[in-house]
Amino acid sequence: MQIHAKIIRALADADGNVSVGTTLVDMYSKSGSLCYTLRFFDAMKEKNVVSWTSAIMSFAVHGFAFQVVELFQRMVNMVINPNEVAFTAVLTACSHCGLVDEGMQYFTQMSNRNGLTPKEEHYTCIIDLLGRNERLEKA
Repeated sequence: MQIHAKIIRALADADGNVSVGTTLVDMYSKSGSLCYTLRFFDAMKEKNVVSWTSAIMSFAVHGFAFQVVELFQRMVNMVINPNEVAFTAVLTACSHCGLVDEGMQYFTQMSNRNGLTPKEEHYTCIIDLLGRNERLEKA
């Protein structure tokens, strides 16, 4: 309990230190405490693409696909350009939730709106998305 109290104080003392906040988000995710992950993330005064991606990946690795999509949309709405890792997470989430149209939109957005070149892992996500939803002919 003392360690947890020190962590809470560290976040309060960090006051705008994105690196400390992101590290705490990652730590709570790795311990499986997604409630604290989201709580600390939401409490961060400043966020960058790395902190957003860390929060998104936190839910992705634990299989919470709808939360991944929700966080991804929040990031985009905050006018923060997603990186390749964030796109991998949201494409995987769409695949696991059966969100074919949304997944295809994110894939298109990746290059058209964000200027990112899809990599092998992104194409793999799209093949998985289409395969899980019986649309392999489109792949």
